[in-house]
Amino acid sequence: MRQLLAPLAATLASLLLACGGGGKDSPRVVAEAVIAAMAAHDGGGVGALMPSASALGAAIDCTGAEQDLVEQLERAKAKNAKRMARDAEKMAGVTLALKDFDLEGSSDKELAVGDPFEGCKVVKPFTVHRSKLTVTMTKDGATKDDRDSWTFIRLDGAWYFAKL
Repeated sequence: MRQLLAPLAATLASLLLACGGGGKDSPRVVAEAVIAAMAAHDGGGVGALMPSASALGAAIDCTGAEQDLVEQLERAKAKNAKRMARDAEKMAGVTLALKDFDLEGSSDKELAVGDPFEGCKVVKPFTVHRSKLTVTMTKDGATKDDRDSWTFIRLDGAWYFAKL
């Protein structure tokens, strides 16, 4: 089961920032869609649940920051798509499900113009939701629960995946 968790953990770690064409009504709906895309080995589908570069770029200013989050987002989307395609065989027969969402320690934060965000500056207000959750992975009858913390952001009324 550990050999199966490594590609999943690598995929999650590679999703440093997400927000895009696939905005949803709630963080939970986004989490369920991310898990479904991961189970289908659809890196493009996961990327579509992240904010677009233009939407994120309109909300933050990374001038002078060590890292440009918009560029980082685009690199993460491309890298994730390649990794998911590469690991598809390892993940064959694996089912993923959202077991728990918003466990103790989850939070919401409204960011206003001028607030800092991951080394950048907010230029358009948005909401950050951090959810403590559990994803269940099953393969060949063996089940493993993986607890993690995922970040979601709400831009222009829609929620996106933003694993930070």
